[in-house]
Amino acid sequence: MTVRNLCAHGITVFNRKAITRVTTAAGRNIALKEGDPIKLDKKRFTNYTATLRAFARALADGVTNLPDVKKGS
Repeated sequence: MTVRNLCAHGITVFNRKAITRVTTAAGRNIALKEGDPIKLDKKRFTNYTATLRAFARALADGVTNLPDVKKGS
């Protein structure tokens, strides 16, 4: 979604701030350099959203399987 937002705001190449946003959102280093073009084609978008959905499912499963908390705990 971070890359989509960059595209939506008309940013066409990665600058330092954009690289920082992407690596922060990914939680890992991404092989990007300042001046690299920002590309968001259907294949990349599908891959990004599939990863996001898998992450959301993992979070939902984790919350669903949490034990109930007793009042006053």
